[in-house]
Amino acid sequence: MVGSEVYSTEVKKTEILMSNFRRAIGLRIKEVKEVFEGEVTALTPIEAESALGGYGKTVSHILIGLKTTKGTKQLKLDPSIYESLQKEKVALGDVIYIEANSGAVKRVGGRILSRRSSTSRPRSTCPCPRATCTRRRRSCKT
Repeated sequence: MVGSEVYSTEVKKTEILMSNFRRAIGLRIKEVKEVFEGEVTALTPIEAESALGGYGKTVSHILIGLKTTKGTKQLKLDPSIYESLQKEKVALGDVIYIEANSGAVKRVGGRILSRRSSTSRPRSTCPCPRATCTRRRRSCKT
């Protein structure tokens, strides 16, 4: 840090000092998240009668089937996850992961299809995960 940098008229002195303190401390946050990961084999929203007494139906929960090379798993999830699945445009055959604590859904890619069906190839492809459906993912933020 240089003195002329602190006494410049463009930025406040406290902002420069705080940014240099943050850099000097080098705080790292390590997280271990429980994640459900796999290729989507089933995607079924279960509907129930509306609680308001109307003729409409609402999604009460969603059933998702995930497949990896080491096994399969059926999950019964909250309807809020169904909305995030629609935002990510998840379809059958896509490889996704769902964070167990927050319910965040991330589409990793589509499965690698055979050469014969190259016209229906997804935008990005990735292989089916090799681990089990439930696993712990470690991440580090600085």
